[in-house]
Amino acid sequence: MTARAVCPVCGRKLDVRADDRLPSHWWSPREQLAGADRCEGSQMGTRFWPVVTSSEGPVRYQRPTRT
Repeated sequence: MTARAVCPVCGRKLDVRADDRLPSHWWSPREQLAGADRCEGSQMGTRFWPVVTSSEGPVRYQRPTRT
């Protein structure tokens, strides 16, 4: 079963890896080819994030921090 999660930094919906982490990703394919740094949300753990149901199926998201 493939889980999906929303990156809290860039807002993209990504497939979660088997170890419950977001994959390495960049802001755009052009930045990846240019050798830019990855998005700060890369490699974030998603194991304990809550799940919301969307039209694409269940999606994990990071809860906003309390202020």
